[in-house]
Amino acid sequence: MALTIRPAWSHEIATGYDILRQCGVDMHQRLGLDHWYPFMAYDSFVQSVQGSTIYAVLDDTQQIGLFTLTRQPRSYYRPDIWQDPWADALYFGSFAVLPERQGGGVGAWCMAQVDRMTRAAGCTALRFDAVANHPALLSFYERLGYQRLRTLELSDRAL
Repeated sequence: MALTIRPAWSHEIATGYDILRQCGVDMHQRLGLDHWYPFMAYDSFVQSVQGSTIYAVLDDTQQIGLFTLTRQPRSYYRPDIWQDPWADALYFGSFAVLPERQGGGVGAWCMAQVDRMTRAAGCTALRFDAVANHPALLSFYERLGYQRLRTLELSDRAL
């Protein structure tokens, strides 16, 4: 396994979108989760990540994942939800690894790289959300040392 991360090329954004869509189908079928099912239309996805740097996760030359980093918080992030609302932060999102590659250390490796990138950018905080009704995902982040700060209600879904 030779993992690398780099800013996505234009065709990798479409591949990353398909990986996100596959993850949505997988979580729906295996876990009954619908927060990414059906996944948003491609144009809506592109609009949702506008202003973010989109990263491709590669194993040799095969794209196996995607995530975004930005200095802009999501519209629903209020300053009072963070321990230090004024900390210099990066915002992480749209993280997906091909379902057949999950559980093999790719996600943990990606998060270590994201932490390194956060520090290299001079930031003291990495901020993101995770769906509240996915215990395995919450455990994954907690095992890596991330803290759960709040539960946010968004329409009919809790993040």
